[in-house]
Amino acid sequence: MRYQISRWRAEFLDRDTERRYRSHVEDSVALHASRALLAWAVLWLFFWLE
Repeated sequence: MRYQISRWRAEFLDRDTERRYRSHVEDSVALHASRALLAWAVLWLFFWLE
């Protein structure tokens, strides 16, 4: 099966496929975002305290 992807929005054209993909990656995206924010906060504190 070949998926059709919008060139403008970089999303699946089929709404159900897009919804299933987003629910599939939601947990990992949230985890990576929280780790990136934590790393940013640690670096900001490290340089602010110097």
